[in-house]
Amino acid sequence: MKRSVLLSIIGILSVAIGGVSCHKNTLNLPEPATSLEGVYEAKSLFGPFLVNGETIRLSLKRVTADSVAITLRAFSNGQPGDSVSLGNALVNQEFQYNCVAYRIKLSPVRTNDELTMTCSAENVFNYQYSFPLSGQQVIRAISFKRI
Repeated sequence: MKRSVLLSIIGILSVAIGGVSCHKNTLNLPEPATSLEGVYEAKSLFGPFLVNGETIRLSLKRVTADSVAITLRAFSNGQPGDSVSLGNALVNQEFQYNCVAYRIKLSPVRTNDELTMTCSAENVFNYQYSFPLSGQQVIRAISFKRI
């Protein structure tokens, strides 16, 4: 009887210790919309990216924890010009090479219209877009650096 009580106590302790020492490994990623909120300016390798003498700025504003409102605005001589807005875009995030990368799809129909921020450059979005030219889809990209 002493042996069965002793085995019962050992069994209970094993379960208790196992339950306490066992834990779930989790990774808490930052809230994507808050992390990305801000203003970014189009850049080339040698300074501002100019289109017809205008600079282009990309603004991201948090809507929910995982979505942003996007505004793309041209500036000429420092004065705001034309703009295009997208009210609510979902921010996808993924863990890559010890950092968090982001992808924002701008069109549910066209697969090449998206903003991506990878681990290769800090606070830089690449805007990849497509347009038809001579009967073929052409893909281009512009880089935007947080200012």
